[in-house]
Amino acid sequence: MPFYLKKDLPTIKAGTEMEKIGGFEGGWIVVDKTISQFWQIFPPEVLNDWIEERDGKWKPQEGQRYFSSCFRWIDTHVDSYYWNDAESDKRLFSLGLCFRTEEEAHQAALQMLGALKK
Repeated sequence: MPFYLKKDLPTIKAGTEMEKIGGFEGGWIVVDKTISQFWQIFPPEVLNDWIEERDGKWKPQEGQRYFSSCFRWIDTHVDSYYWNDAESDKRLFSLGLCFRTEEEAHQAALQMLGALKK
């Protein structure tokens, strides 16, 4: 099951996927998938309260702000909404377009644009 960072660190944003590793006293390793060379290792006592395990896609709670990829805004390709269980919320979620952070939504939009260019 994937693990995710719950809070921002100075150089790592909330929502970044993390891996638990066996060495280094069972610490956490953070890998930035957009820059495959970048990774950091943290001992378990540093991040244990800052990690959440998720089964499947992240889903916003009632009233929680979330971000989605869109193509109305040329500079960011991101829109933000507040989850109220509306049909539009459910549609974005079913399409895998609900993101915890603006950066995740932006990266997804760039991936979609890249796929269209091929």
